[in-house]
Amino acid sequence: MTPAKARLSTCRVQFNDLCAKHRNYDLGLILDIVPNRMAASHEKPW
Repeated sequence: MTPAKARLSTCRVQFNDLCAKHRNYDLGLILDIVPNRMAASHEKPW
């Protein structure tokens, strides 16, 4: 397994663990991904 795949695998396991912990409390998880071009900065007043 390459180092990148190993990191991805670890992240996936941690994310699944986080989701399972949320389910234990009858909570859900919303993941909102915003592209970098939408990031707040002084050059973009909106």
